[in-house]
Amino acid sequence: MARSAGRTKKNNSPKFPHFALEGKGTLLDHVASWLRDAIFSGCFLPGQRLTQAHISSLLGVSMTPVREAMRELASEGLLTFSPRRGISVSSLSIEEAAEMRMLGGLLERKCGELVALRMTAEELAQARAMAREIADMRDLHRYFLGNRRFHYFLYETARSPELARMLRRIHDRTLAYLPAVFRRLEDRHRQGLEEHETFLAACERRDADRAGEIMFRHWDVMFRELEEIVAEAEDRPATAVPHRVARRRFA
Repeated sequence: MARSAGRTKKNNSPKFPHFALEGKGTLLDHVASWLRDAIFSGCFLPGQRLTQAHISSLLGVSMTPVREAMRELASEGLLTFSPRRGISVSSLSIEEAAEMRMLGGLLERKCGELVALRMTAEELAQARAMAREIADMRDLHRYFLGNRRFHYFLYETARSPELARMLRRIHDRTLAYLPAVFRRLEDRHRQGLEEHETFLAACERRDADRAGEIMFRHWDVMFRELEEIVAEAEDRPATAVPHRVARRRFA
């Protein structure tokens, strides 16, 4: 398959997110949050097998909260349980990736149009503040999480709960692929930030057509690359999936 223009290889090995029992929430909440962050930041890859014992050793906790956290992430679509392979990070087939690209593009365009028409001035100001905040993030792990919050906030301003629910589900199915996409598209971080600004400018003008088009392209450029990643993964034997987990106990 031909390589996309603007792609370059990077060798930025992701670091595990910090694990600390600080702030509100139960031990289960902290373990589940750490697992989400580890997946979103590329520490655990799509299709990679995880074991309760390994995660328990990494975090220095018993297997009970790890088991419950894995069940919670499975209900969110981030992990998959298989009788043959056990627990693994959810991955997509070529057919699923193509269908999600199509459906996501349609939904993102419609959502962008609705946001431009329904977002209040206060919400626009809040969205701009969020966009500035993530623009200042130099760490990709923090950027992925901030970008997710930004998009989910925009979905809520469309005031279409079912549309927001469908888009969140699609996003959660694909978040594990984002680190690989960003490592292959050198300028995607900068381009994504610029698209945030042009989208909010279109919303301020109440230009629904322009806002919808920006949201569609913002989605499609990522999914075009994601489709290639999925295709390449299917061409490799299962044993070629890298395991980047190093045994480490967090303080």
